[in-house]
Amino acid sequence: MSEATSSHTGIQRLVRLRLRLTIWYVGTFGLIILLLGTSLFAVIRYQISQQLDNSLTSATEEIARLIRITYLVDAHIDHDRARFDEFGRDESGPANRGHENIRLAGNHRQVTSL
Repeated sequence: MSEATSSHTGIQRLVRLRLRLTIWYVGTFGLIILLLGTSLFAVIRYQISQQLDNSLTSATEEIARLIRITYLVDAHIDHDRARFDEFGRDESGPANRGHENIRLAGNHRQVTSL
């Protein structure tokens, strides 16, 4: 009977060893998967954030450029409109008067020879 008891005890030890190794392998594998997933998430999040920042910066610069162009064009048109009286005559002085009469109609210039 002592051989049966020692054989039964040996089997129990093997079962416990298997259980501990299984838990160890599952825990190690889970930790590796968790670290891999976390690092992958962080890298992808960083790259997407950088792409979004670059895209927003580019769009903002383009909008600012268009606003500057619009402001300069409007200022130029307003300046030209201020030079002419309601009949389209140039009021900037004799040095700037030539042989043509310039009228502003909306945002377009109309040139006629005198």
